[in-house]
Amino acid sequence: MRLDALAACAAWALAGCGPRLLWHGRSADRRVRVEVVERDHAQSVVVDGVAQPRFDAVGYASLVASDDGRVVAYPALRAGRWHVAVNGVAGPAFDGVGEVALSPDGSRVAYAALRGGRWRVAHDGREDAPFASIIARTLRWTAGARHLVYVARDGRGDRSVVVDGVPGPAASSVRALRVGDKGALVAYVARLGGADHVVVDGRVGPACRRVTDLSVAEASPHVVYVAEREGFTEVVRDDAVVAGAAGDFAAPRISADGEHTACLHVDDHAVDVMLDGRTVARHDDVEDGTFTLTRDGSHVIYVAVARGRRRVFRDADGGPGFEALPGFTALPSGRWAYLGRRGDALHVYVDGRHVRTERGWVGALALPDAGTRYAYFAARGDRAAVVDDRGERVVGVPINDSLTFDALGRRWGCLAGDRETRRVRFVLEGVAVRAFDWDEVGSMILRGGDALDEGAARRLVRAELAR
Repeated sequence: MRLDALAACAAWALAGCGPRLLWHGRSADRRVRVEVVERDHAQSVVVDGVAQPRFDAVGYASLVASDDGRVVAYPALRAGRWHVAVNGVAGPAFDGVGEVALSPDGSRVAYAALRGGRWRVAHDGREDAPFASIIARTLRWTAGARHLVYVARDGRGDRSVVVDGVPGPAASSVRALRVGDKGALVAYVARLGGADHVVVDGRVGPACRRVTDLSVAEASPHVVYVAEREGFTEVVRDDAVVAGAAGDFAAPRISADGEHTACLHVDDHAVDVMLDGRTVARHDDVEDGTFTLTRDGSHVIYVAVARGRRRVFRDADGGPGFEALPGFTALPSGRWAYLGRRGDALHVYVDGRHVRTERGWVGALALPDAGTRYAYFAARGDRAAVVDDRGERVVGVPINDSLTFDALGRRWGCLAGDRETRRVRFVLEGVAVRAFDWDEVGSMILRGGDALDEGAARRLVRAELAR
């Protein structure tokens, strides 16, 4: 909605003769606009200009939509009772409604519902067993809406992970809940009888003093984690010990197929980089936030530190040393890029190759998964340009987190401001495509997320690129 239209709407509301806009956003694919409006003390959801039935109130903080915006679900109050309405059709009445979860394709909806002081999850026309509470932000569908997962708390305070209505073991605590990207696995750490256990698809693993760094494979039902035992630490893949020694292990990684693992072993003297249980390099220090195992498990990419200098390594092969490495990024596909600072110069490296030198402000590097393309923001006077493998184009005032490539890695897009019009624009390969209503970040919470989290602007731009 244009700002002048918003102003008119507000004026009508003050005059008592028109609808009042309470909230608006867009579907994940950016094609469908969703609004919540109030008129004559009733509220309704409007999807692309078509109003759904009116209710006493709409719980728009819990409103969710399918990726294409064709299905919208939300809590709705009518005659003192709460319902979940799907495209305006109200479901059963409850004393209260909590979190709502909609599968990405809109085919299945689930929600936490309160009746008689007890909470249960309602879905597919039925209700799961009641609990004292459903833990917030745990209700989710796995990929393809194959399974429904959430964490519930009983009257004694114990917690259980519930999968398709079946509770797992009652634990004093549950943490690190992980769901495989392909919907093939549900894993978490449960505290049972004073010990940590990894639970994978309902199967309880062996006890250990503490479990840390649980990760799941991207495309297969495998897990890797660090198990602390008395006097030593192990890296465990499923039920097999990959590495074990005194000292600490950190940053365990697992390949997409679950066949390869990597980790860091830290002792009093150095850090060992390990791939499939063998040491491939030894360094004074490794920045574990940079440690990446490629998707196929063949290489590790990371930043190592020695005598105050930082170098990027691929396995045991290192690049030149720098005072600092801002903007480091490594992708599971095996591509990597970084900025190397020496004095006032920033050297741009892509896939191990020096491509440019900049002086002044440089933004984060953007890489597609495949191909050889790259792009980054760089200061050009009082404006900024996007510099890429084909040249550079001035774009205005950049939204730094917004630069990204489309799914095929062919074109980049970003959000940039215009100092004269004071508007934000969506820019495609240097061409301003259209004005961008920044209020539309409301679309980021249609799926229950945080509109201001890291990466939100990139997700908006990717959706615009897909359009």
